[in-house]
Amino acid sequence: MGMIRAALLASCLVWPALTPAKQLVLHGYLNPPYVMQQDYSLGGLWIDIINHLQSDSEVELTIEMHPLRRAYKLAQTKPNHCVFAIERSQSREAQFTWVSPLSISRYALFNADTEQATQPGLSALQGQQISAHFGSGVAEYLRSFDMDVVVAKTPEQGAKLLLRERVQVWASDVLTAAYLRQQLPLPQNGVEFFSSVRSIACHPETDKALLQPLQQSLDAFYQSGGLAKLLQRYEQQYQLSMGL
Repeated sequence: MGMIRAALLASCLVWPALTPAKQLVLHGYLNPPYVMQQDYSLGGLWIDIINHLQSDSEVELTIEMHPLRRAYKLAQTKPNHCVFAIERSQSREAQFTWVSPLSISRYALFNADTEQATQPGLSALQGQQISAHFGSGVAEYLRSFDMDVVVAKTPEQGAKLLLRERVQVWASDVLTAAYLRQQLPLPQNGVEFFSSVRSIACHPETDKALLQPLQQSLDAFYQSGGLAKLLQRYEQQYQLSMGL
């Protein structure tokens, strides 16, 4: 049984042109608490799920870390290469082959004005600027309602835009918000407004013999209740409440 090898690599590093047989390369990006660097290893919810899938399926996996844009590009251009985890949307569906869902994210809107934050619907936020981070899919969704969206590079950057009053509202998945609230004085109340499926997205020519065992292992993890228990542990760890 192969072990996952996590390599924290600069995006400019040149890699061999061919991927070894029976090996899948997963390109990730730092996104606490889903993917976190812990000394010389990786941790987080998605890493724990991937560790389980590798152990259960016996597919050899290698994890490489990059900025999200670089990870996304590698999965688009190289067979047997994937990016994790990104939103599975209609516009992306045909671009990749999917192992899905790695997680289902619930998104909420956070506003320093707690009375306004508890108002239902997006109509109350017309005319206000909302920060959302790149790759979340939330910016596209909000813009479909003619919202004024500022796209931040990371969730933390988006949260700091709210704290510095550069925007009036911050859009984030609730687990990330709970994690960041332990470090930043973020508002406690939020309005849940959106959910999305976040998945492993692979080049469409990726060997199906590698992906099928992973999908089967993921399905079994859900059915056994193991993934729900894992998520619950993270929610308890970060005291997920946020008024939701």
